[in-house]
Amino acid sequence: MAFIIGGHPRSGTTLLFRLCRDHPQIGIAGEFKCFQNLDRPFPEYWGSIETDWRHFSFFWRIGRRAPWFFKAGSGIFLARYRWQLRNRARAAVTAADVERALQSVFHRSVVGDKYPHYVFQLPDLVRQPLLQRIILFRDARDVVSSFMNMLRTKWKGLSWTMEFRSAGDVARQWVRAIESMEKYRDDLLVLRYEDLVRDPQPELRKMADCLGVDPAGFNIRKIHTASIGKSKRFLSEKEMGEILEIAGPAMERWGYSRG
Repeated sequence: MAFIIGGHPRSGTTLLFRLCRDHPQIGIAGEFKCFQNLDRPFPEYWGSIETDWRHFSFFWRIGRRAPWFFKAGSGIFLARYRWQLRNRARAAVTAADVERALQSVFHRSVVGDKYPHYVFQLPDLVRQPLLQRIILFRDARDVVSSFMNMLRTKWKGLSWTMEFRSAGDVARQWVRAIESMEKYRDDLLVLRYEDLVRDPQPELRKMADCLGVDPAGFNIRKIHTASIGKSKRFLSEKEMGEILEIAGPAMERWGYSRG
């Protein structure tokens, strides 16, 4: 069993990653983009993974601020994963190849990768019959608030952030994520962040059923509701109005009040 976790950045995908990481039946990679560029020649597939890891991945972004063992651990994972794919050096890499490689690395039968932008790659991912696709969504206001805070702090100065100059820019990307999720709704397990943190058991049972694992293996003590509604403290009235103008219709479709 192989799966991906996606959703607009700052929608709670890291929470799902941690829940899966600590589950005794699951092995999961964190933003290595293992299921990106499937069915392409190995040099293209691997070149993308290595380049992203060196220049754009979470492990590279935190740079010198990361403990040495954390950076070393990500490199060790990458080396072990590449070794498991060594037989594909002259062939296209399939979802089945990735599944087997991750199973060998993690010694688990249920394996996956968390990468928020998988939500924008659903046209390719839904064509993979062996892959379970879990997408998480969250109130646009809290997403934009959290995203903008990261732009001012941990993500400040990173090249890819230059396209986001306002709350409206982030809100437009949130709408694109929602529209992608809606288009492929029948091929996904869709979870709402607020439901997950307020009443985790039903949502975790859905995920457990999807993956064929014991729901009791998810550590719900890691879940809290402190991040809900923070946008009211961190967004200006102007920013809030901009978000509602851009994302309001999509928010209403998924049960979010404009109030």
